[in-house]
Amino acid sequence: MEKCLRKCFIVLTLVGFIISMAGVASADFLQELEERLEVSGDIMTMATYMTNYRGQGGDDGAIITRALVALDSKITDNLLLRSELGYWQNWQHYRKTYHASELEDAPESADPVVANLYLQLTDFWQGFSATLGRQYMGESEDAFFYFGPHSGRFLELTAIDAIKVDKNWAKINWSTFFGQRARMGTGIAMEGNYDDLFYGIEAQTDEIFEGHNFRMGTYYRKRVDDTLGEKSNLVLWTLKGDGKTFIDNLDYAFLLGINAGEDDIANKDYTGWLARLKGDYSIKLEEDNTIDLNAGYVYVSGDKLASPGKDENFRRISRDCFFSMAYITYEILNDSYAEDVINVKIPFVGVEYGFGGKGEQMENKIYKEYGIKTEDKVTVGTRYALLDCVRAISGEKGKATEVNGYIKYELNKNVSFQLVGARFWPRGYLEKAFKSGKPMNQVSLYTEVRF
Repeated sequence: MEKCLRKCFIVLTLVGFIISMAGVASADFLQELEERLEVSGDIMTMATYMTNYRGQGGDDGAIITRALVALDSKITDNLLLRSELGYWQNWQHYRKTYHASELEDAPESADPVVANLYLQLTDFWQGFSATLGRQYMGESEDAFFYFGPHSGRFLELTAIDAIKVDKNWAKINWSTFFGQRARMGTGIAMEGNYDDLFYGIEAQTDEIFEGHNFRMGTYYRKRVDDTLGEKSNLVLWTLKGDGKTFIDNLDYAFLLGINAGEDDIANKDYTGWLARLKGDYSIKLEEDNTIDLNAGYVYVSGDKLASPGKDENFRRISRDCFFSMAYITYEILNDSYAEDVINVKIPFVGVEYGFGGKGEQMENKIYKEYGIKTEDKVTVGTRYALLDCVRAISGEKGKATEVNGYIKYELNKNVSFQLVGARFWPRGYLEKAFKSGKPMNQVSLYTEVRF
């Protein structure tokens, strides 16, 4: 399937390129060609090191690069062909553990994959638009539904083969889609041994209530296990919103996800839910510098009494990293053994200081000669989070504390570097789950170049 898609990628990319060139008048060839064809890309490299990995007493480290290169061919004013290749490489993987048999090594590399290959027809009839083919969907750092370049510890890449239809009606942007999870190879998408079919409808508006943005979604996932041949049908209702409050410089954001449907494999109904509320207060300083204070609360349902016929653990469709609460805490909740940790409550607070952004320090002869614009922006922040949870069946309580800090330097909007450090202290049941009983530490360095 993937080989066939690669052939289609080459053929359609060439066709789109030729058609775009065919519509170019010879007199204005270069100018018209520049308007019809656009090449873009994103190269991210992450180096990370974790001590007491998954609480097993060992260490884990990796250096991973994910590269994306895309070509947008504007065939007509309303028709766009987008083709994008993705490549994933694990340059260095170090793991030292006392329980190596319980852990799986990440793949060393993966072949290039077709990340995007779709036709987009804009405003073709009565304001309707359609996108057909392999594409990304959702918002980055989303807890519910996301396909695209991920920002987690393995820099995964996911996509969906789908047809999506969009329409603005009654000041609301509506979208509906039907598709299948793209199989792009282990090591890029970290895929399981199953097939997923998706249906969904989304609605978004920022016009009905000025200064407020609301998004609603209903998603259905039919999963068929390739080995067992059994299936599950998961429904997820979501509501998200953000905007300004009546207090100057104070913004809010919330999200709510509710499960429904049934798992034929476990013979249970999905009844879990997740909620998060967050507030941000921004203090403006001199020379456009800012201090942002934020605080929030996350609740994830669970099944501490193992209710017969019910699965009260919250189930996602496809998520990105949930870094808005904490780095290691997020990883802990999404590790393979985390299904046993339920009824999770996570209050968190953070502070962020941003300065620079004018580019005065970086203006030099080399940058001017090549037309490189600089911002020289620096952001420094820290977060503090508490984790309170209950173990399924036994009802044992677990607690943990995380403190993390980060610094991000943006040369400009296309080049950035970020250093992250975090420490996680387990207590109660989690201290038992962490077989070494020791804290977990993480240091990560991200570099990103866009073009």
